Amino acid sequence: MIKKILIMLVAGFMALSAVNNLRIQYDSLKAAEENLLITKNELEEIQDKIKNLKFLIEYQKSDEYQYRILRGVYGLGDENNIWVEYPKKELEDPNENKFFEDRTIPNWLKWWELFTKQKSVIE
Repeated sequence: MIKKILIMLVAGFMALSAVNNLRIQYDSLKAAEENLLITKNELEEIQDKIKNLKFLIEYQKSDEYQYRILRGVYGLGDENNIWVEYPKKELEDPNENKFFEDRTIPNWLKWWELFTKQKSVIE
């Protein structure tokens, strides 16, 4: 009789333990599901921010934005003005300007030009 009671107690304990484990697993799966939803929402928000920032970058690279800044911030022209951009002059020979880039003016010559306000003949 005691043997049957002990077996029943052990079986009851095992059943309660299994039910408790199932409840714990259910709770952790529910929490993981909620975390997944939160993470998906955060991911969507971040992707929207990235999309908006890409659009903002493209807009700020545009001529329209640059002209708006020129007009608004620097006060150059107004809304009725038309801006004309001339193409930049490209050098025909890339080595053409090399002489002026490599050339350095001696200090004494800089001082001479500063105090006499005359360009030297050496140039």
